[in-house]
Amino acid sequence: MTAAIIRSRGQAAIFAGIILALVVPLFRLGALVPTGYADAIAQSAAIKDYSPLLSWAGGHLSLVVVTALLQAMPFVVIVALPYTLRRVVFGADGRVAQTIGLAGITVYALFALIDLITLVAFARQFVQHPALIGGRFRDMAITEALISNVLGGILLTVWLVILSIPMARIDGLERWVGFAGVLGAALFGASALLTLYNPSQPVGSVVGSAQGWFGAWLILVGVLLIRRAPALGDEAAESAEMPSEPINTASR
Repeated sequence: MTAAIIRSRGQAAIFAGIILALVVPLFRLGALVPTGYADAIAQSAAIKDYSPLLSWAGGHLSLVVVTALLQAMPFVVIVALPYTLRRVVFGADGRVAQTIGLAGITVYALFALIDLITLVAFARQFVQHPALIGGRFRDMAITEALISNVLGGILLTVWLVILSIPMARIDGLERWVGFAGVLGAALFGASALLTLYNPSQPVGSVVGSAQGWFGAWLILVGVLLIRRAPALGDEAAESAEMPSEPINTASR
């Protein structure tokens, strides 16, 4: 893994982090809330029926599409990050952590797109069969929440913990990345537990906080990779010759 590749993946992490930490929250405040999205979510939670959300989505399909794409794109962009961080933190070891991270990222990206497809499809049918479609969508939304927030949240929690604890023991920027990762793990874990406790209730604020903080963590990771790219590229070459040696950033 060359310094150029490490640098480009750092840039991708910063790009994804900006979307999650800044663009998505600002889009919600500036585009979704004024059109009644928050009210539709609140009403759906109060009556335990997703009809208000489907009614809102039917009149704002373009916003539904943009929201889902904004939520999925950052995770698609960082799909190679688990491998890069595995090399940085563990060298040739850490394959389990890489697999867990890739699985968590894939779950979040995939189900953001699945949620888009199902919401648009059900919203279009809702006008003709409101009672029937509302109940079906509720079942589908609960299933998606359990897989995305619980399974995806747990996978990202474990991945962040595995990565962050070793990094938190190193001085410099690595320590801040480690601390931020631990907090991100706690937020993803909280969203998973809340969803598991009551999957029919929206936990958007907690999930949004977890993803927003994950975005801030990605920005720190991106800065770290860009700053350390020359040295990490050299050590990656040495590690390829000695697979058991991890790439150690402690001296930088």
